[in-house]
Amino acid sequence: MKVMAMFVLAATCAFSGVATSRTQRTPVQGDTGCGVLESAIHDYTQIRTGAKRKDVEKIFIQDGGLQFPGRTRYTYRACHYLHVDVSYKVQEASAQRLSPDDQVDAVSRLYVDYPAKD
Repeated sequence: MKVMAMFVLAATCAFSGVATSRTQRTPVQGDTGCGVLESAIHDYTQIRTGAKRKDVEKIFIQDGGLQFPGRTRYTYRACHYLHVDVSYKVQEASAQRLSPDDQVDAVSRLYVDYPAKD
């Protein structure tokens, strides 16, 4: 009887160790959420001061709502909950419209928010 009790105790401990390791696992690169975030961070780091608006808009799309030539809010193409605000040096000829040749002046941090509604 003692042998059987020891066997059951050992099996229970072994099983609980396996169950614990599954619930406490760390995310891996293949996880869907982490993969999108990893891509977003990589793409975000490609936006640098001096880049043009047309380069930013290859990676991000304009968020809804009112946009201004000097500052535009973007969402990430693969996940519309990831945003970045970009300030531009607006060219004199295009002061009233968004020109693809406006240059990036400053970039906010990548952040999470709901998409804007028009």
